[in-house]
Amino acid sequence: MVRYQNAALGVLIAGLLWQLIRQGQWQNLAVGVIAHIAATIVTFLPQMLAWRAIYGELLPNPGVVYPYDYPNMHWLSPHFSYALWLFAYSPLLLMALWGFLRPFPKTLPIAFVVSVGLAILGQLYINSTLPSFSGYGVRRMTDFFPYFGIALANALRILDEQKGQKLSLSLVGVGVVTNWLLIGSYYLHQLLSDSKFHF
Repeated sequence: MVRYQNAALGVLIAGLLWQLIRQGQWQNLAVGVIAHIAATIVTFLPQMLAWRAIYGELLPNPGVVYPYDYPNMHWLSPHFSYALWLFAYSPLLLMALWGFLRPFPKTLPIAFVVSVGLAILGQLYINSTLPSFSGYGVRRMTDFFPYFGIALANALRILDEQKGQKLSLSLVGVGVVTNWLLIGSYYLHQLLSDSKFHF
């Protein structure tokens, strides 16, 4: 499923293009642009075909696809509580955020780090403008989890170097268990109150 917040992925492309232009890698730039266009078509085609089958158009109006969300987006008054709930229910993301703000290895291009940071902020903002944040957390940020993973790996690398591996493993364990308990409690409450799950 393609959602509004996926548009923030475009910032990643901008960062990569800026890096290639800055380094004068014109051949890599041309090959990368062609490969990206081809990959976008192949990846996005199933979604467009699904839209065509359901709504009769390859690119339907967002107001038709999301009749409740689209007209009621709070662009000027976003609910930033979404971000608070995101980190509350996924404490490992808070650790990843700390890792993102720490120095990365020099082998990781600065353009990549900056573009990932801007893209994550963009997606958090778009999610915060939705009229309702039911189903908040993991579901709306899954396409960015690989990048959170890079930041988490950086946090663990720094903790390993400064405090030892036991602390980093303990923090990861506590974060995973906390996430499981919170998510389990959330869905158990749904099951007991409504006799059904809502993902």
